[in-house]
Amino acid sequence: MGEWSKKIGEHGEDISKKLLEIIGWNTPQKGIDIPCMKGSEHKLGKGDRQKHGMDFLHYHKSPLFNHTLQFACISSKCTGNGYPTNPVSDFKSHLRELETLIDCFSVSELCRSIKSNSSGVIRTQFAGVLIWLHDTTASDAYDDLLSKVENIRLSGELEVNHPVFLIDNQQANFLFDCDIYMQLSFPTHQKSFFYQKSGNNNSSDKSHKSSGHILPLEMITSGTLIYRAESSNNDVSIVFCIFWPILNTHSGTR
Repeated sequence: MGEWSKKIGEHGEDISKKLLEIIGWNTPQKGIDIPCMKGSEHKLGKGDRQKHGMDFLHYHKSPLFNHTLQFACISSKCTGNGYPTNPVSDFKSHLRELETLIDCFSVSELCRSIKSNSSGVIRTQFAGVLIWLHDTTASDAYDDLLSKVENIRLSGELEVNHPVFLIDNQQANFLFDCDIYMQLSFPTHQKSFFYQKSGNNNSSDKSHKSSGHILPLEMITSGTLIYRAESSNNDVSIVFCIFWPILNTHSGTR
């Protein structure tokens, strides 16, 4: 059983890495150990905790907020035989894992080093990303985990101070399908993500762009993605990919 779980976990990390690549989160740092700064508070067993393991770390300047550096601490989970019938307990455990990880990463030497080497940054934001997938067949490729955990209540012992974004099978397959649609529909175009005006990404920031190859952190769980496709003769198409839950598919319009 242990060896099977290990194989599933490794398979899940490969899928997670590919998923990060198609949303422009290329070359994330992988398999990082972060020293635990609150060993007693974060302990898992009898002894104080010594470190936190991070599956992936990605950071970028936000396309939606001027002068903002965003860190995504990413946890990759993959199980066989579908999601648990009642995933709440496991989900809370994963939330605690991410929250304590961010708690220590935000004051780590690695974080300080990245911030000191980032120019034009006024503020920093931290978030957790939980990529929780399971081995699929065609019939359950769009299996929905979010609806099973969206109404959980967090007890006083589980304090979550940072946003956590959940990518389940449904969202992961939507992201993959959008990428395939764009590749097939616009094979010779330059493709990028379109950045909407948020009121916090105005043109006074000279580094601001209206589109780019990085999908904003806030959009990774969205059911609508907006792409920009530019041809060699500078014709530009704005493409909306919309998740359609009833049909388990998405549609693209220009």
